[in-house]
Amino acid sequence: MKIIYKILILFFLGFTFSSCATTIKVSVEHPPIADMRGVKKVAVIPFEDFTKTGYDPMIISNILGFLFWGDRSSVSHHEGVGTKLIRKAIVEEMSSAIINTGVYALIDSESLVGVDTQDYYKFVDVFIVGELSNIESTVNTHETTTNEKQSDGSYKKVTTRYDSRDVRLDFNYRFIRAKNREILYTVKKSGYKSAREDSARRLISAEDMGVSIVKEQLSKMYRELVPWTDIEKRKLMDDTMKKKDPSMKDALKLIDAKNYAAALQIYNTVYKKTSNYAAGYNAALLTEILGDLNEALKMMGELLARVTRDSKSSKFAEKTRVAIAKEFSRMQKYYIDARTLMDYRKR
Repeated sequence: MKIIYKILILFFLGFTFSSCATTIKVSVEHPPIADMRGVKKVAVIPFEDFTKTGYDPMIISNILGFLFWGDRSSVSHHEGVGTKLIRKAIVEEMSSAIINTGVYALIDSESLVGVDTQDYYKFVDVFIVGELSNIESTVNTHETTTNEKQSDGSYKKVTTRYDSRDVRLDFNYRFIRAKNREILYTVKKSGYKSAREDSARRLISAEDMGVSIVKEQLSKMYRELVPWTDIEKRKLMDDTMKKKDPSMKDALKLIDAKNYAAALQIYNTVYKKTSNYAAGYNAALLTEILGDLNEALKMMGELLARVTRDSKSSKFAEKTRVAIAKEFSRMQKYYIDARTLMDYRKR
């Protein structure tokens, strides 16, 4: 089956300066990170609390008291954090992400209460489970003293004091296919927030900071659910051959003018005539950019085979082989992605 791979050429960043390769930016469509093919109904199960402070938020703050850091100009204490609000925020953000796709039906987890997980498939296609694994909140008191010059030329010691709160949060979740309980995708999220005020009483609460972290960490959850696009760079290979073909520069001028098809013809001609690695590499990249991933993959594979043979007797070829192998591997992955996208379009 021929895969027609479509990417949008955005713009050309500029010519190469000696050792800096020419770069083209493209917009590339990817399939969902989780394999959601055939999925119509999704449920988010309330998250578990696996934190040490989640069950009694006051214990740690009462026991630890104050700890001194460094030169006593900064005093800190650890505090317990209630996790109910944060866990609720995780479920709400996930539920919103699912609804906003416009693709899946969100099934209320309340309808699954009392249902054995083995029977979830009767109600949903995929369910998401997870846990809040860690939350740390530390309040710090800072004091600094400086000598400030007065209008009369004298100096006066001025003390500045402020309080800060630092919150770190970790949570994990899994997409599980209800029919056979296969784990489709596992995610680990970690986030950090810091706030400062002139008084500890005015600091935003640790719970609210935790909710802010959750929203930030799940802002791109749509990528796990539906096809999404991203901006990527394609770097052309510099011509490092001792005997340079002047038409390679002509190809760069055409690329600068966004005439990629004409540049491709030059690279193909140079490669067939001289076996120039850069010409073959750039021809494969431009073929991909112009939409024919099948042919681009074939060209890059043949080039890799050739360079691999040459690398047995050439250090230069070995160095080039690594770059070509990396790009060939990326194209292979994108070929699989293109087939997956075709499946999603059949929904």
